[in-house]
Amino acid sequence: MRIVVLVKQVPSTDKVKMDEKTGTMVRSAMEAVRVKEKTEGTEITVVSMGPPNATYAIREAIAMGCDKRVLL
Repeated sequence: MRIVVLVKQVPSTDKVKMDEKTGTMVRSAMEAVRVKEKTEGTEITVVSMGPPNATYAIREAIAMGCDKRVLL
């Protein structure tokens, strides 16, 4: 299975959704990593569009367990 996660770096975090059980931010890349852990052979590609500093958001997704990255 192949999963593509679109990531956008945003300057303000006051509108971020929180998971009430864990107290952490809800991140779509993390959900994809959970699917990857349960499904053998799954590959996650993170895609972002923006200036070079958008790589910070991509690096965070890679650190979570995503496999490939694309910066447009």
